[in-house]
Amino acid sequence: MKNLVILAVLVLVLFSINLSASVGKEYGTFKVTQFPFNVYTDAPSRLNLAILSGWMGDIRNLKIDKLCTKNPNSGKSSMRVSYQVITKTENKAVGVYMQQNPASRLATLRGGYDLTKASKISFYARGENGNEVVEFKMVTAKEQNLLASSKVSRKITLTKEWKKYELDLSNTEYKDISGGLGFVIHTRDNREGVIFYLDDIAYTRDADRMTEAKVTAENNKVN
Repeated sequence: MKNLVILAVLVLVLFSINLSASVGKEYGTFKVTQFPFNVYTDAPSRLNLAILSGWMGDIRNLKIDKLCTKNPNSGKSSMRVSYQVITKTENKAVGVYMQQNPASRLATLRGGYDLTKASKISFYARGENGNEVVEFKMVTAKEQNLLASSKVSRKITLTKEWKKYELDLSNTEYKDISGGLGFVIHTRDNREGVIFYLDDIAYTRDADRMTEAKVTAENNKVN
């Protein structure tokens, strides 16, 4: 019995040491050099690098289907987001951030990708009926609060058709990006609620765009 107690104490001590070491070190900071750098494609996919873990605000009435097969922009699926407004006279907000890992929200851990070489984050979006208003954002591990002001933010009125949008990152230095794209829905903009779709989210850089344009031009010459 005495030996079992001693063994249990040793295991507990070793576990505590290992936990302390894990908390003290940097978590998963990875320098990205290959673009485009995918955040969301078809689900499930090994190319999806972010988790829908950063839920904030009035999340009780928010639903997300990552495997929606209704008219995706490409592939077999897109992301369907629906938010039901219960009290139309109140001003509420709800937001979701696609994080690299849930642990990156802890103050004791750093987490994310070094995406300083990225110049834009691009995505495709459409509304169920058109005129849905959604604020799209990108935040760092340091900013964390999706509902607060952010350096990179764009409020968009969606159409019924798929359309490509971009957030400009050229004037920012994001060395510790903890996820992909975030979005915020305000009831003051959508009194009847909102349903919209997201697809093909990726970090890009201008050099890639120039290369694609050059290849397209060369192909046109050949044809």
